[in-house]
Amino acid sequence: MTAIVPSLATIDDFVVGSVGRSIPPSPRLDHLGRFLSSYSGSDKMFMVIQYTLKLIEPIMAWRARIQHRYGKRSEPVSRSAPGLAKIASLISDSRMLWRLFGLVPIFQWLSQLERVPPISRRLRTIERLQALSMLVYYPLEHLYYFGAHSIYNISPAKLASLSLWSTRAWTVYILLHFLHLREDVAHLIARGQALRRKLRQSREVKEKAGLDIKAPDNEVEAEIQAIKKRRTAILVDFVVNLAYFPQTVHWSLEKGYFTNDIWMSLFGFIAGIASFKGGWDATA
Repeated sequence: MTAIVPSLATIDDFVVGSVGRSIPPSPRLDHLGRFLSSYSGSDKMFMVIQYTLKLIEPIMAWRARIQHRYGKRSEPVSRSAPGLAKIASLISDSRMLWRLFGLVPIFQWLSQLERVPPISRRLRTIERLQALSMLVYYPLEHLYYFGAHSIYNISPAKLASLSLWSTRAWTVYILLHFLHLREDVAHLIARGQALRRKLRQSREVKEKAGLDIKAPDNEVEAEIQAIKKRRTAILVDFVVNLAYFPQTVHWSLEKGYFTNDIWMSLFGFIAGIASFKGGWDATA
């Protein structure tokens, strides 16, 4: 009786192919792939991880002290906390490295502002000033990064000054962004008012024509959904910048403002979660 020897193709399909067959198609997985394949998406993910670890680290250290006090631990030290702090620091350093090409989209932004301006003159002025603040922020941060890693010689005082002034430029950007959001809200309100007028006129026309005023209007429904989506995006953007603001103020002062770094971690975590949601919704 002749033994049946499976071919390499059969073995390949059965063994290697089984991995792919065990993973069902998933819209959520496709969405995650789109989100993480971009620099912005991956940075938001790492930001959430970074500040989550920075929040957990002091909690672990506090837990170790409490356990030691009640005789449940020989030393008031957490073995896991230092490792979590190191990972968070590594992610922070990596995120700063990835921003080395941050000026490229800023130049694109400045160019586009003059060719495809925003819907109002005021918004255009705000965005011009925001872009210029980033032209200050990025080079100073790059110089700080290289100096902190001893790529070139710089005194600790000058290194600290680079950090302060780069963060101050970022603070200017955030303050300008609050003005931008105020303009965004005003234009969104005007857009909603225009939609209500359109609905009222459409209802009057339908009543005169004897048509059903409750009949769905695809164009109106699309505009309603667009306004809701824009309103959510503005709210998320506001939360992100509201969380960033105390961080930038703290880092803009020579001695800082907050005495406990847990506040920086908390604000960073809030900004990270809100930023992640905004990016996730934008890539849906």
